[in-house]
Amino acid sequence: MGKNSIGHVEWRTRDTARLKSFYGSLFKWKFVESMPGLYTSVNTGNDKLGGGILQLGAGDQMPTGISNYVNVDDLDAHEEKIKALGGQILISKREVPGQGYFSVFTDPDSNIMAVWQPISAKDRRAAEKLAKKAAKAEKKAAKDAAKAQKKAAKAQKTAAPATEKAAKKKDKAKDKPKDKKKKKKDKSSSAAPPA
Repeated sequence: MGKNSIGHVEWRTRDTARLKSFYGSLFKWKFVESMPGLYTSVNTGNDKLGGGILQLGAGDQMPTGISNYVNVDDLDAHEEKIKALGGQILISKREVPGQGYFSVFTDPDSNIMAVWQPISAKDRRAAEKLAKKAAKAEKKAAKDAAKAQKKAAKAQKTAAPATEKAAKKKDKAKDKPKDKKKKKKDKSSSAAPPA
């Protein structure tokens, strides 16, 4: 991908299926749902130029049409140049996770274009490393939570019989003094009256 060269072409539509059918039949292009319901990658057979179909939502203000994405090294600097030269930023520096950033703008004639800044190989590796680390931590947390849940269930199981035993002992303890008092009373009433 050369600096300041067109690296991607994007169709904006409100009916992705219609465009896939049209271009698939016309040119035998292949399609892959990159982000189902939102974005479809287009394989035109040209390895040097990517393509995609963006499904516009009901509330999206952007019109249907085609945008070319120009590869740049510094997205922020190009946004400033666009504004200084009479263009207007429609979407500012939006991230495509693990891939890069893009901005969509209009030129002074209201043509819609976009600039694309891919993340460096170093940043991509760092992002992948962070993602793996986060997934590993999430897996460990889930495992720890499952262990804690098992331990709590086991403790509850063993506590229930102990609680029942304690309750039975308490009941027996209550009954015993009553029996002793009753027995003392019985003994005193069965004794012969003093003469």
